[in-house]
Amino acid sequence: MQMTNEEICQSYQQAKQKAKQIQILAELNACQKAEIIAVLEESGVQVGVRAKKTLEEQSDYKPVYKKSEPVVISWQNTLKAVVEHIAELKHQKEAIEAELAEIYRTLGEICGKDDNT
Repeated sequence: MQMTNEEICQSYQQAKQKAKQIQILAELNACQKAEIIAVLEESGVQVGVRAKKTLEEQSDYKPVYKKSEPVVISWQNTLKAVVEHIAELKHQKEAIEAELAEIYRTLGEICGKDDNT
């Protein structure tokens, strides 16, 4: 083994994911997981026992997702959404074209004034 028994115990006890740490320690020490478990148990470290969460820790638990009602999508609703999006894009296009026209007009005025001076 590469690590001392104390180092193995300390590494295991500090690990958040203890089951994975046993595998990591076995790989680091080029031995089997059973040998790491034996070292831990000989040193008085309980292996494979999960501590119960405190009430405070349990209240912090939030599910990854909540089940929701299924969304029914009809082709009519989809078509309506697409048509509304197209209308919005047309409105944006008109606003951009108006702004461009204003920029060209202003540039024309600036260039025209420069020619007269």
